[in-house]
Amino acid sequence: MKKVYSILLIIALSVGTFIVTAQQNSSIFPFRNTSLSLEERVNDLVSRMTLQEKADQLLYTAPAIPRLDVPAYNWWNEALHGVARAGYATVFPQSFSTCPQLRKTKDLFTRLLAKISVLIFLQ
Repeated sequence: MKKVYSILLIIALSVGTFIVTAQQNSSIFPFRNTSLSLEERVNDLVSRMTLQEKADQLLYTAPAIPRLDVPAYNWWNEALHGVARAGYATVFPQSFSTCPQLRKTKDLFTRLLAKISVLIFLQ
């Protein structure tokens, strides 16, 4: 009976050690270190990605990168007609109808772009 308990204890300790090691390994990447600058973190993450992984991240349904512990995400949005995926909707005029007019009025175009950027930032 002592052998059974000893074996169970060894198995439990081994599993516990494996779990702790796996959790530590996922946080050793410099891009996970929030004390580093954003530029350092981005450069580290991008340098670890393969060309295929980088290309896959350009899709709006960006797949997970399990080896780097990067989750999948859907970042789709477009500001052509306004921002609509954040739970709120902002609507701007159709670009084809406004483009000729905006080209004539640079100030109007600049003000419209400023409003779009502020609304996107706020959402």
